[in-house]
Amino acid sequence: MIKEEVISLINRLPETATLEDIMYELYVLQKHKNAMAAIENGDVLTVDEVKGLLLRQQ
Repeated sequence: MIKEEVISLINRLPETATLEDIMYELYVLQKHKNAMAAIENGDVLTVDEVKGLLLRQQ
């Protein structure tokens, strides 16, 4: 599955894409997957929770 995603990602990039471009896109893909997993697992904070944490640190 991941192999197909990576191939699809590379195929969407322009022919002039550099290795650095590909690495960046893979980085973004992984961050997105991690964020979606966190959301599915409920490992997120509401805006009010974050505000409360920031206020307590002052």
